Amino acid sequence: KRKKTILGNNPNNNNTMATTTRNGNSLLLLGYGTITIHFQYTCGIGKLARPHKNTWPSNGAMRRTHILHNVTLLPPSMLSSSSSSSLIRTFQMQSPRERYSLSKFKKVYVFGDSILQNLHSLYWDRVRFRKKNTVVSRVKPASELTTETVQENFLETLELQFGPRLRASQSAADTVLVTNSAVWDLLEPIDNDKSDADFGKHIQGLELYLKMLVERYPNVTVYWTLPTAIQVHVLGEGCYKDIRCIDRTRYMSTSLIQRLYDKQRELTRKLNVTVIDVFEATYVSARWLMDGDGRHYNRWFNSFLQDWYYPRMEKNFFFE
Repeated sequence: KRKKTILGNNPNNNNTMATTTRNGNSLLLLGYGTITIHFQYTCGIGKLARPHKNTWPSNGAMRRTHILHNVTLLPPSMLSSSSSSSLIRTFQMQSPRERYSLSKFKKVYVFGDSILQNLHSLYWDRVRFRKKNTVVSRVKPASELTTETVQENFLETLELQFGPRLRASQSAADTVLVTNSAVWDLLEPIDNDKSDADFGKHIQGLELYLKMLVERYPNVTVYWTLPTAIQVHVLGEGCYKDIRCIDRTRYMSTSLIQRLYDKQRELTRKLNVTVIDVFEATYVSARWLMDGDGRHYNRWFNSFLQDWYYPRMEKNFFFE
């Protein structure tokens, strides 16, 4: 048996997550299964952006789970031969793999938030997980990305970390900078009372950031990493008893991170910037989050993603 996870918004704008158990490659082989549904939000609460919930005692999540055993009725979409109308389909990683491969570069420089650092295994078992062509910045921007923060927190911090080495690159075919910004833009700063429901200020800052990277480092390829899914139903009970955790997760929702993902995807397409897109991979992988976290995925899942973007590359056996 194995589990298939479906995460999304139902027609009533309620964030829901369902997990079904299946055997082999088809539910039909088993004939029955288990569906687990996590109710995340109701009444559109998950779509509320800052500052609407700033004074709420929590994020307003439902924190309810329902489990149905021995389910034999398949959704119509799973029985349909039309993939275009199917709500449930086979998961596929970003392809073609060769286009997004990081192993084709001599040097990969990684600069971004803790999500990106974890993806490239900065914090754990570097000998086992890190790739030999990759250097990960230990310093993060530590802020949301807007036109007001892009210079000091992003460009200047990046320059201090990797500037000379990026400028020394002789060819964009040899060097790539992998960077991102998402979770801070959604969850921080906690005292921000300004509305940016459509992430317009963020998108303006992101466009300036990407254009400045090309201008400053002309012989470097830039890969933008799109947002990863965040899962409010994974938050532990302890979070709702700690005001610091409550503040940082007040706007944690599928609806908002999907909105941010869509906005970033639209801009990167307009600018013709290559992206690393693991949103759907994380969307269906809540079980691989760190315990009670809701946004950081564990080392084994990150290692799986690494193996996709670093095909045929040996792991690093030396500390840098």
